[in-house]
Amino acid sequence: MLSSKFVRTFVYIDSQAKIFVTVIGIIFILVGCTGYAPQMPPPSTLQNKIITDTGQQKKNNQDNNKSDRQLRLIRGYISQEPLLKDRTDHQDNIDSTWLALTKFTPQSLNDLIINPDEVVLQGWLDLTRLYHDRQQYENRLKIEIENWQTLHPHHPAAKKLPTSLKRKVGSVQASTTKIALLLPLSGSAKVFGETIKQGFFAAQSESLSIPIPDSDHANLGNLDKEEKPIIASELSVTQPLSSLIK
Repeated sequence: MLSSKFVRTFVYIDSQAKIFVTVIGIIFILVGCTGYAPQMPPPSTLQNKIITDTGQQKKNNQDNNKSDRQLRLIRGYISQEPLLKDRTDHQDNIDSTWLALTKFTPQSLNDLIINPDEVVLQGWLDLTRLYHDRQQYENRLKIEIENWQTLHPHHPAAKKLPTSLKRKVGSVQASTTKIALLLPLSGSAKVFGETIKQGFFAAQSESLSIPIPDSDHANLGNLDKEEKPIIASELSVTQPLSSLIK
């Protein structure tokens, strides 16, 4: 027959074992629930940032692919330029090259990477950059293009500008064939007006190597027939003087 002390010890151990087993079971349950618990979605701001970054990266990749295609097209035009024999074909090729170049934005032009030995392509890119920078200032654009032609004398576009660019700078030249001077007629500034007037006529006479009389007292009837058209032409350029300065 078992003693009461032994029975109490057995009951105590059995109770402790049940508690241990229960704790272990709870731990396994908690671990299992944690492993299969649904993941919390990221905050909305983080989601928006991820979407924005992904969209921007996709757009940049598309822009880079488009720039690469444009650059390959331009390289093709450049490579076939020396093979063309007809003058019209040369001009068409230059115009096509220029059209492809003007589709680049200033930013995409700066991002282009070309080989150091692509001298002709570099010249084209320089011309396109100055066009973007100066196209709103036609007088300045004309000067910059002339400087570019001096720096690239053997470039295809230096010999024959693209047609659209030629028209743009040609309109600048046509708009400056006449000069009008507005001078003070009275007051303390009158003496400066007279000085400017005489200096203007002196410069005109030196350029033509023909004396040009004051437009106020010009007597075309006393001039030789060969001189009349020249003087008349110059007087038409400075015609505002005869009406403004008395």
